[in-house]
Order: sequence, then C-alpha cells, then structure tokens
Amino acid sequence: MKGRKNKILFVSRDPGGSNAIAPVIKKLFNSLDFNVKVFASGSAEKIFTNKNITFISLDDSDVEEFKIESAEKIIKNENPSIVITGTSSNDNSENYFRLVAKKFGIPTVSILDQWMNYIQRFQCNKEDLKCIPDIICVMDEVARDDMIKDGFESSRIAITGNPYFDDLFTFKEEFDKEKVKEFRRLLGIDKDEYLITFASEPIENSEDDNYKIRDEWGYTEKTVISSLLTALENISLRKRLKMCLIIKLHPREIKSNFDKIIKNFISENVRIILNDYAEPRKLILSSDLVTGMTSMFLIESVLLSKLTISLQPESKKPDFLITNRVGASIGVYNKVDVEPLLEKMIFDKEFQEDVLKKGKLFNVKGYATDNVINKIHELIEMEGIN
Repeated sequence: MKGRKNKILFVSRDPGGSNAIAPVIKKLFNSLDFNVKVFASGSAEKIFTNKNITFISLDDSDVEEFKIESAEKIIKNENPSIVITGTSSNDNSENYFRLVAKKFGIPTVSILDQWMNYIQRFQCNKEDLKCIPDIICVMDEVARDDMIKDGFESSRIAITGNPYFDDLFTFKEEFDKEKVKEFRRLLGIDKDEYLITFASEPIENSEDDNYKIRDEWGYTEKTVISSLLTALENISLRKRLKMCLIIKLHPREIKSNFDKIIKNFISENVRIILNDYAEPRKLILSSDLVTGMTSMFLIESVLLSKLTISLQPESKKPDFLITNRVGASIGVYNKVDVEPLLEKMIFDKEFQEDVLKKGKLFNVKGYATDNVINKIHELIEMEGIN
C-alpha cells in the first residue's frame, strides 16, 4: 500500500483506553508532521466529544456487529502509516484493526491504561486470534514485568507512562478549596455532610439478580454497594454523622440497575445520589473518602492524595488493583471488615495519615504523551515509511 506518509489512524472503544490515547491524539492533531484520523465506538464517543476530539463513529456501521471486513474496508480507504489503538477488554473492533494492519504490513501501537487483563486485551473473542501490536506502551516496570510473565515479548513493550495522568497534578493545584466548595454545592451536598464516592463498575450490570456472576466473582457492584450502605448506616447511627454516598456510574452502566437497592434503603442519616456525569477528578477532590472495587477511579484518587478503599469482599478473583498491590490503597476482602475499616478511615486521624503517607509512595511517570509520540516517530523511522 502506497501513499501513507505520516497518516495515523486511531481506534478506541472503552473509557480507560480512550482516556489514555486522547492526549496523544490532541497533541498530534496540532502537529504538522501527521495527518490524524480517529475512529470511535462505545464509551469513546462520549469521551472524545467531551474533549473536543473529532472522530468517525464505528457504531454508524450498517452491520449489526462490527466485523473484520469493516476494519479492512476502512484501512484500505484510509491508507494509514500507522494504526494506534486503546486496549479494551472483550471488544473485537480494536483487535480487528490490528489484525488487518498486520496483513497490510502497517505497524501498530497500543496504549495500555491498567495493570490487569493483559492477555484478554489482545485476543479476538470469537476467532481466538491473538492481535498483538508491534509496540505496547505501558505505565511502568510493574506492568512490563507482569506482561513478560504472561508471555509477551519484552521487545514489544515500551515503558512510557499513561498519558491520561500527565495533567493530573496541575489539575489538583488548580482545583482549589473554593472550587471544591462550589462543586459540592452543585452536586447538592450539604455543608455538614460527609461525602463518600463509590466508583461503580459493570460486573453484574443487570436489573436482575445474576447469581451466576456473583458466584463466579464472589461479589458484584450490587453486593458491594449493599454492604457499604449497611456499614455506613451503622456508623452514622453510632457516631451521629450525616453522610451522602455518591454512586458514580461507569459509562456502560444503566441507572435503573440500582433502583431496587435505593428503594429498599431507608435512612435518616445516609442519603444516596446516582451520578453519571460528574467529572471524575473534580468528584474525587470534592470527596472526603473514595471507595470502589478495581476501577481506574481509585488509582486517580490515590494519586490525588485522597483516602481510598477498594472493596472486594469475599472475592474469588485475584486483586489486580495496582494501588492495593503496592500498599497505596487499602483492599477489603472480607465482608466483616468493611464496617470497621470505614470507621477508621472516617474518624481515626492517625490511621488516615498513615494511609496517605503510603499513598505517596505510588508514583506515575510524567511526560507520557511525549514518550508515546517519540515511540511513534521511532517506529515510523524503523519501518522506513515515506
């Protein structure tokens, strides 16, 4: 295929991968060296819209399910120099683009956003084909070492950092106490309320009680929220503390899935707000305590120096949350431990200081966007693309 000089094709679907590649897209859009074209589907469309990134929707396809033939048609029409993707789990579209690119001798790069599910991210669901890119940009040495243990070739792995974190600390400095106060007012939080945010994830993601998934995982977003609410109610009665729990919905979640939980929860001291629109970093910085399961939201919370708890009671899965693994956040694996730990996180100042001190030991690499772009340049030069 000829005539592909410095044309980059980006493809993304899931929130984590889309947030990771967005800074790279924005910087390359402003570069005279590259012609950039972006294709998006699922959660990526909302994320790119909010970030003012122009994209073409893969969901506009006239086929019911995105197929490898669709990816081949796009690549033939676009003739890119290089294909760059996010790393979504359980999604074929990014994998199809990598497979087709390989077929035409086009180099590929993927940007990793999380320390988990490495193999699943590069495996086509139905065809059982491995769609390994030429270069995988990862967050740090931990991710690299984990991937090598999983059988990935070290020569394909580049430690660049996650571009999504590049502006994290600047944002923290700019979002001062007055902005926190105003944001809490906009959320409807009373001045005397202790604000806890729960970052939900679509594990069960159904209005029904899916006991098969619960048996497989040991917990789901619903069982964890129920345990959390019971603990908060007990603490609020014992300590006479007014609380507000914001359940921050994942982009793939449906609000009605939580109707039964909210309807059955009656409390004078604890109220619930479902939220699917608040900017994550503003919400983190406005919260007194951040909880969740294994969400990227918790990693951001630690990096923003917030007290952070990962609730995985009775889990039957390995704990992949990097901040738990390095001791920067606290993982809870037994249901009976949820309430006492929450109480310590809310009232024990010495315990809080110790948790925050450990959190500071978790660092991310800066200049990740530039590091990724440098890898793109290197790959293009190595491939001798004209």
